[in-house]
Amino acid sequence: MREYMFYFKSALLVSAFCLLPEIVFATEDEAFTESVVIFNTICAKCHEAQCSGRLSFDDSFEASVNHIVRYYGEASEKKWLQRELFVILNHMKEQCAYYPMPTPIPPQRVWSGEMLEKMAMLVERNYFIPIGSFTPGRYQLELKLAKDAKVTVHLVSETFDMVVEDCYFSSDRRIVVPFSIEEGGNHYVRIYPRKPVQITRLAITPLAQSSVILEEDDSYVIVEVKGEHKLEDPIVKAKQEFAEQIAVASGMQYKIIGGQEA
Repeated sequence: MREYMFYFKSALLVSAFCLLPEIVFATEDEAFTESVVIFNTICAKCHEAQCSGRLSFDDSFEASVNHIVRYYGEASEKKWLQRELFVILNHMKEQCAYYPMPTPIPPQRVWSGEMLEKMAMLVERNYFIPIGSFTPGRYQLELKLAKDAKVTVHLVSETFDMVVEDCYFSSDRRIVVPFSIEEGGNHYVRIYPRKPVQITRLAITPLAQSSVILEEDDSYVIVEVKGEHKLEDPIVKAKQEFAEQIAVASGMQYKIIGGQEA
């Protein structure tokens, strides 16, 4: 009987030992995700320039510590955080891309407060949220906050092009940001509250590319939205001229406006 109990206890210990690394790694993954959020909200804006050749940074870990601590003082006494930020920095230098985060894109692109907590800094409440791949078109980003606050919102492409970069003050704890995607690919949202505040919900929905508006004089206007940088494009201008002719022939007007004006 004693021999049986010995083997039984040994089996339990072996099973526990085999399961332990899985638990440890899960905790490490969560901790490393926070380091990625710290880097992508505090440091990345500077190092995104490396891929265009405007900034050169090629130091070893030891030589990089002062640089890391200068930009994020909270890392000064945390060697583990310094090393993680250095790993993330090297990834951005070598791959010209944000460090991947193990965060699935939810159905319908609606993030709950619980999901967003995993992509937030604990104290400053900055957020870095991978929002997945988008095709060209018009969309709307909606934020719900725990309380009304002033918030800076960035929407960045995987090639570091800024789609949205503006400051918003919530109304009834809600912020709505329309935006246009000109080139498809993965995109990311960065959020900087002026004062720490929890984001309780983020949702992104597609919008119609063009709308027909009934004016007060009962006339109709077709409004099409384009990115600001496309408004003077010769091809867009040619299409606009043709569309205006078709609209006039149908007793309507045709206008193109920029995405920020929509």
